[in-house]
Amino acid sequence: MTSSMPTDTGGLLVAAFAAVPFGVALFDRTHRLVLANAAFHHLLELPEDQAPPGTTMSEIVQRLAERGEYPGQVGQDLSRQRLRSAYEGIGYTIERARPNGCWIEARHIPLDDGGSMQIYADITDRIERRWRSEGTLLDLKTRVRELEEQLARHNGQR
Repeated sequence: MTSSMPTDTGGLLVAAFAAVPFGVALFDRTHRLVLANAAFHHLLELPEDQAPPGTTMSEIVQRLAERGEYPGQVGQDLSRQRLRSAYEGIGYTIERARPNGCWIEARHIPLDDGGSMQIYADITDRIERRWRSEGTLLDLKTRVRELEEQLARHNGQR
């Protein structure tokens, strides 16, 4: 069987990386940014000049924290915990609200060579659907309780 591997695999990978609709950032084993696609910069509203290749993961988190991405003590603790997990090679997935009102899912995936990949997705629509369904469920539970109370009152009047 003949291999049909393109001769410019690196160029093909960079093009594919750029086309992915999720924010993706690759970090080396020293936690320095190697490559990030446009969706990464767009989703985090982090211009490329504020997170060029070579920027440390810690510097990126610090920039985001300075502009309010992780408000209050809980946010600061979360950012420290995420950095510690990344440095220890532990993967995680979190959902969080951004200051602009949208929700993102952030995944940290350790790589075999000691580096890591972070993937960001806009999950605002999914969160809003969840809230609507939870709200509908709460409305139904409330209505059932009201009907049960009415039935109990009706039965008590007999």
